[in-house]
Amino acid sequence: MSIDLSKLSIQELDVLIVEAVKRRTTLQPRLNDPRPETVQAIVNPQWFVTPHQEGTLLQINHTEYGWLAFMVPVAERIALLTLLLQQSLLSVQAAPAATNAPVAMPAGGGGTLH
Repeated sequence: MSIDLSKLSIQELDVLIVEAVKRRTTLQPRLNDPRPETVQAIVNPQWFVTPHQEGTLLQINHTEYGWLAFMVPVAERIALLTLLLQQSLLSVQAAPAATNAPVAMPAGGGGTLH
């Protein structure tokens, strides 16, 4: 099967991507195991989080795939928060001796916390 992608609109490409992802989930090998050792990461993506009755809705804007949505259950949210806090504390402890200058906080990728 050959699809001429150059003739598709943004909306048609979005539909094609969704349909391809649905099809991929039915094939072997599964995508979730094992976790890849090498990845190409998006640096400082836009993100959005909001509370939800099932936990936290986390949305991350991938520059190629668009907004990806994840529902993080409460227990996993706690685990993620703990790991992020530990990493933050370790980076603060590893920083050179501070001067009296104010410390700028990171921007967080343009996300919004509600």
